[in-house]
Amino acid sequence: MLASNRWVAFSLMVLLATTALLPQSVAFGEDMPKYGGTLRVATIGEPQHLDQHVVTSDLVDTIAQHVFETLFAFDANWEPQPLLLKSYEVSEDGRTWVFHIRQGVLFHNNKEMTSEDVVASLVRYIEYGFRGGMIKTRLSKLVAIDKYTVQLELTQPFGVLPALLSLHAAILPKEIMEAAGPEPIKPEDYIRTGPYRFEEWRPARYIRLVRFDGYQSLEGDPSGYVGRRVAYLDELLFIPVSEAQTRVAGLQAGDYDVALAIPTDLYEILEVNPRLATYRVGPPNNAPLYFNMSEGLMANIKLRQAVLAALDMQPIMEAAYAPGFWVAQGSILPEGTAWYTEAGAYLFDQDDPERAKKLMIEAGYAGQPIRIICTSEYSDHYNRALVIRQQLIKAGFNVDLQVYDWATLLARRAQPALWEIFISSHCFYPDPALYTILDPRYSTRWDTPEKQLLLEEFLTTAEFKTRYRIWEDLQALLWVQLPWVKSGDYWDLAAMGTSVTGFNDTNHPVIVRPYFWNIWLED
Repeated sequence: MLASNRWVAFSLMVLLATTALLPQSVAFGEDMPKYGGTLRVATIGEPQHLDQHVVTSDLVDTIAQHVFETLFAFDANWEPQPLLLKSYEVSEDGRTWVFHIRQGVLFHNNKEMTSEDVVASLVRYIEYGFRGGMIKTRLSKLVAIDKYTVQLELTQPFGVLPALLSLHAAILPKEIMEAAGPEPIKPEDYIRTGPYRFEEWRPARYIRLVRFDGYQSLEGDPSGYVGRRVAYLDELLFIPVSEAQTRVAGLQAGDYDVALAIPTDLYEILEVNPRLATYRVGPPNNAPLYFNMSEGLMANIKLRQAVLAALDMQPIMEAAYAPGFWVAQGSILPEGTAWYTEAGAYLFDQDDPERAKKLMIEAGYAGQPIRIICTSEYSDHYNRALVIRQQLIKAGFNVDLQVYDWATLLARRAQPALWEIFISSHCFYPDPALYTILDPRYSTRWDTPEKQLLLEEFLTTAEFKTRYRIWEDLQALLWVQLPWVKSGDYWDLAAMGTSVTGFNDTNHPVIVRPYFWNIWLED
């Protein structure tokens, strides 16, 4: 049975567009939690590392969130709430933030976390993190006031700071952070504060996390990613299984307890299995393709416009997702959320190959190969890529589709000379400021004066109505300048054996990156 999701609670319209698609939640009874056991989670592949400061990857986040913690985290209403903080204050002008960190929080080496660790971690994140750059450009001071107090001063108001610090700004020991640079830290330095600690990485076999007995949980009922976290399981094994059919077969055979990123066309097969529970994981993600704006063919806006003109979104989404798991629409954030807008979306879904041909002529395109990079480890990425390739060839493009494992794709994506387009996804975030496409250091390198002017106004304005108006202008500009093209929204499918207990809409909503604290195994 397909479990329902707790959606974004920014407005009363949440869920109205999708509730009809969701059967009743899975009921696991009222079993009492118990300790012990190993949870085996089959993932789409192997991450390149687990250093969240210097990468944007859902696979990394899914694993690392059990080890790493941040000052803030999102609750079930997608509002940032204190996690490693006891409390915080903001000055009336919105420029000075004082963070009071929780006392007695231990790193996995049993050293207590102090303000010096927080400062060192934030310094590195702000310097090298993709979203940290938004803080860097307006940071004037970051200091430890005393053992448990940190003061951060900005040159201008910046109301999205808690949201930014809820994602990848993990807190690590000072000595590790001060020695770290832009390169990923090594596994022996994966020393964090989470309910599980890093124990072992056997390449191509598994990443093993074990319960951290010294973990100091936040108090309060669980809500989203905040509240009480209990590590009932002895171990978590994240097992790379690149073939989706192998993940599913292993789940059915009992070799895995959880399988993630399952092709949605397998839902009906899995849903009737009484030993399994299936979940539509939401809120929905974006299904975009990204352009290399910094160099090469796609730096020419006419060619980007030609690609958009050539695309017919419905076949693209149908090839990748089953009915009920996708919708073709042009708002960057999904319908039913506070940030939904149709601004600029009249350019979405043109399906006009003849217009594409004219734009190619205007661009001076002479048949050079358009290198599209993607991975087959995410089958939906690959299936979208196949249809996109077909539609672009029909319009007159010479397409070179290159398929890699996920880690290799990320490495090549970081080298602009190696690609024109990459196929990926972008998970839902509750504030547009968190979308990587807005960061000029992200792979697309969208950094035009018009965009930067609007973005600066958007980030420094606190009042929602004003921010929403600016966001409409930003989204409209995105559809004009085209750092990416969105094909639609989609929901992921995950499945678990019914021995995996503790998932429910009250204290463990199925959200973008499923987590495995507060759950246990029944016999």
